[in-house]
Amino acid sequence: MNIDRIIRKKNLVIPLLGAPGVALSKTTLEENLTDSEVQHKTLSMLIDKFNPDGIFPMMDLGVEVEALGLKLKFPENADPLVIEHPIKSREDLEIFKDNWHGITGRMKVFIEVMERI
Repeated sequence: MNIDRIIRKKNLVIPLLGAPGVALSKTTLEENLTDSEVQHKTLSMLIDKFNPDGIFPMMDLGVEVEALGLKLKFPENADPLVIEHPIKSREDLEIFKDNWHGITGRMKVFIEVMERI
């Protein structure tokens, strides 16, 4: 993408194309959310086909909760789901007070994707 063209353009188009892109790359959502090379391939194909002004990594709100120690399951071509939600009250939030251990798990996948893009 030409950065000068982007700066001059008034109405940027940066759609959320990630999950629908799995059909284009003939991959699964789980493959894209767990493998930076696969996700990069899918996003690159979306860029080539639609020529957006920018691109986001695939949306996955499970990355953060997984980093806090919660277990996820990956239904076929659906967003990851939290298997059991341990927070039933405000006091239960204390469980997670010291659970953050920095960049872990699949967070690295998304960092690698953004570095490559």
